[in-house]
Amino acid sequence: MSPEEAQRQAMLEFGGKEQVKEEVRDVYRVRFMDSAIVNVKAAIRFIRKSPSFSATIILTLALGIGANSAVFSAIDAILL
Repeated sequence: MSPEEAQRQAMLEFGGKEQVKEEVRDVYRVRFMDSAIVNVKAAIRFIRKSPSFSATIILTLALGIGANSAVFSAIDAILL
C-alpha cells in the first residue's frame, strides 16, 4: 500500500486530525474534572477528621500569602 493510500485509509478510519484532537481534549477534560472532584472530597474528609491541624495549615498559608503580598507591595512601591 502506498503512503498516500495509507493516509487516505487512516483518514477514513479515524477521521480528521481536528476531530481526533477534539476527542482527546474531551477525554482530558473529563479526567481533570473527575480528579478535581476526588481531591475536593478527600480534602473535606481530612478537614473533618482533624480540624485543628487543618486550621493550622490554613492559617500558615494565609500568613505566608499575606507576608508575600506585603513584601511585594513594599518593594514595588520603593523600586517603581
